Amino acid sequence: MPSFTLAEPSAEPTAAAKAIEYLKTEGQSWMADQGCVSCHQIPAMVWSLGSAAGHGLDVSDEELSQWIGWSTDAVNFVRPTQREGVDIDKTLAGNIDTMSALMLAVPGQSDAPWRKQFAEKLCSEQAEDGSWKACGQLPAQKRPKLETTQATTLWVTLALMRNGTNAFDADAAIRFADEGPEAKSTEWYAVRLLVAAEQGSDQLDAHLQNLLRHQNTDGGWGWITGAKSDALATGIALYALGETGVAASAEIAKARQFLQSTQTDSGSWKVPGTKTSAKDKPTATANYWGTAWAVVGMLSTESQIP
Repeated sequence: MPSFTLAEPSAEPTAAAKAIEYLKTEGQSWMADQGCVSCHQIPAMVWSLGSAAGHGLDVSDEELSQWIGWSTDAVNFVRPTQREGVDIDKTLAGNIDTMSALMLAVPGQSDAPWRKQFAEKLCSEQAEDGSWKACGQLPAQKRPKLETTQATTLWVTLALMRNGTNAFDADAAIRFADEGPEAKSTEWYAVRLLVAAEQGSDQLDAHLQNLLRHQNTDGGWGWITGAKSDALATGIALYALGETGVAASAEIAKARQFLQSTQTDSGSWKVPGTKTSAKDKPTATANYWGTAWAVVGMLSTESQIP
């Protein structure tokens, strides 16, 4: 594997640094206006801003701690008007993706009660076929519902494996994720690579090549493979490449350049909605989600710039 060096510091703010204020402002607005964690908004906020803080960017440790504490309190998985007498067990069961995302977003706090609570609930919710049910609006995404369920299953598997949890059937989960027709979304290929790396699988290179072959000529990936490149898919792909430490420096450089060249003046990226109803038009949710993932992907590959 080739050696990589850190990029020389630049006088100009990095793409990740430019996005921080947008992620803070929009994330806090969601907390104030919606009052709930949501499977996409606040986990993405915590993940991206936590990564930014870890890389020395301008994120307050105190604020980050507050956001983590708020988002990992399951009562905040529902809106304020629904909290009286809320059934926490039922609420957790309906937030599979939220729990796995938060476990991945906050890799520390290994002894935190919320992490134990989430891990135990995720294990108890695994179906007999090895899968976990995608929750919220995720089943409405513009890809086969089976693939959405497979993606959720892979993210949960990754979260539990990284947590050191053994009380689930990882083999069944991976078999479920691998069955059926060829995947259509970049997310599936990226998270499949992440799980293979976590396993120490001898199929790691095959999964790497599966992801790389869907990279577009402009350096990005489309959320649906072969579609126009966007920040959401490109950020997720970069995260997978960065976390697995694979030798793909040229592909990483091209993807980073795509993100740098498509960032808007606000620090965000415009991203087509992932739901069929969005009709490939940018949505506020997709913009936020994509911006968060762009930051995570850029920071994950910062040391792999050729």
